[in-house]
Amino acid sequence: MSFRWYYVDDSGSPQSGWIVYGFVQVAAEDWSAALDHWLQVRDYLLTAYGIDAYTELHAYRFINGRGNPSKDPEWNRCKALRHQVAVEVLQAVARMPGVRVGAVARHTDARRDAYAREQLDVYRCFLDGVTDRLRAAGEYGTVVMDGNGTDSRYKKAHRQLKPTRRIIEDPAHQQAHQSYLVQAADLVSYVAYQAVLRDPARIAIHDWFCDYLGQVGTIAQV
Repeated sequence: MSFRWYYVDDSGSPQSGWIVYGFVQVAAEDWSAALDHWLQVRDYLLTAYGIDAYTELHAYRFINGRGNPSKDPEWNRCKALRHQVAVEVLQAVARMPGVRVGAVARHTDARRDAYAREQLDVYRCFLDGVTDRLRAAGEYGTVVMDGNGTDSRYKKAHRQLKPTRRIIEDPAHQQAHQSYLVQAADLVSYVAYQAVLRDPARIAIHDWFCDYLGQVGTIAQV
């Protein structure tokens, strides 16, 4: 019986009306190989671009030219180079041993508290989808989310699962700068968001999910 890890991060905004949860799924037997693959990617980024292993690859900031991820100031100022590296990292995510990725997304006109309730409902849809897949395969899994655990809504959603649940325990929380696989989930979530948002100002990245992750994942609108 296999056990699966789901690394999860959210994207979207009340202003755009989109709610997105992206995930990276890794089976327990593939976890060590997946981590080793990611460590090799980070070694490559240091050698090729001066981006050290301790630099968080926060998708929104990295892709849109924020901060100074590289030791090379000229590289930091070139958005085209950032896009090139982001594509290489997405391709590396798709090559991780045993990986599957995906996202659930919803558009809503809700705002403020109503938007937060919609967020939680979309997260429940994510849990339901994971539960169905795990049950069909006779497997169990657990969720690791970006964050510090202060948002109790997610714990509540897990505790509302049926006793026959296949997702073990409440979600574990790990801040992205401390977890390479949560950073991978952040990137998946962001490009899934851009895929459904279709912001004319970011047309260059509209199809990144389909082009670079489409063989290992899908976006489900719920």
